Amino acid sequence: TVGIAINDKTRPLPKPNPIYHLLDHLRELGYKPGQITLFVSSGTHVPMTLDELPRILNQAILDQYQVVVHDCDRSPMADLGKTAYQTPILINADFYACDLKISVGNIEPHHFMGFSGGVKTAVIGLAGRATIVANHARLSHPQARSGIFQVNPLRQEVEEIGRRVGVHLC
Repeated sequence: TVGIAINDKTRPLPKPNPIYHLLDHLRELGYKPGQITLFVSSGTHVPMTLDELPRILNQAILDQYQVVVHDCDRSPMADLGKTAYQTPILINADFYACDLKISVGNIEPHHFMGFSGGVKTAVIGLAGRATIVANHARLSHPQARSGIFQVNPLRQEVEEIGRRVGVHLC
């Protein structure tokens, strides 16, 4: 099974949407639509409604693939313990159960995470509220700034969570 974390409506969407090329490639590798689930990474944003999904995915994709809109308060969560910073790691259980985990989204400077995207799309976008709140509580740290990666505690924690979750590809 393949789980693909994708951005919700609050993030910029490249044109053409790279998800279409990824799905074509997965089909070429022999994956069937029934083996692939798209997870809309909502984080703490209001989850998208079914009526809003055509804003980020065309109808052909919506007709062929299972799409799960994550809700940080209601989606089933896998508890993976705590990070080195003692943040609880709660991640969407259905995404975590996938054999191949992929994160697709924009990568750009982020005001306190250093950079958006990468594993952040999966491990913050598909996390439980307690994970997101604990991670973001350190946003006043002096190294929590745009463009800072190696020493940014928020971003490094996100990378740690990504390793724990087992995100294979971004």
